[in-house]
Amino acid sequence: MTKILALSQLKAAGACAGALRRFTAAFGESTPVTLALACKHAARFSWDWAADNLLPAPARAEYDQDRERAQGEYKTAIAPARAYYATVVKLAEAEYEKAHARERAEYDKITAQAWVEYKRAVAPARVEYDQAVTQALVEHRRPKYEHASAPVWVERRKARVGAWVEYDRAVAPARAEYARAVTQALVEYRQACARAWATLYTKEGI
Repeated sequence: MTKILALSQLKAAGACAGALRRFTAAFGESTPVTLALACKHAARFSWDWAADNLLPAPARAEYDQDRERAQGEYKTAIAPARAYYATVVKLAEAEYEKAHARERAEYDKITAQAWVEYKRAVAPARVEYDQAVTQALVEHRRPKYEHASAPVWVERRKARVGAWVEYDRAVAPARAEYARAVTQALVEYRQACARAWATLYTKEGI
């Protein structure tokens, strides 16, 4: 005998407005429950909620066991892609840090020289009053330092952007493969939960 799931059951169980709208859009007031139908709509509904609210306690325990098994299969399915992605990211990060270290060293070297020149320029003013030093700093000296370091700062920014582009290019294929593996495994996990719920919901005596 085919078992029916009605909209009124979901309302009585406290289903959210979104779930009620999705059920009504797909089935109207009610629908026969089959494994094929549950798998078809596996991504549209929360099977954990359905198990907690539409199954009796013994069946919920069975569902939990099936779900745990499906979770294990999900983790196993994505493990290779996850490990590969982590390895690629680690290597790409090392290359990024290496490139960043090189341009940082060059930047520090050039700005250090500019700072030396700046301090040499203001040295005579140090024997004068604080006002003279301040005036020299504002009007004459600091712009010289900033002028010397500005092109270096621009180049540093360019180098960092370039290093990041290379990093992103290096990890992109592994990221895409990991995303594909996760998506596929998630589809299979949701279908497993849907099958488990439908099997228990339609089981004789429940």
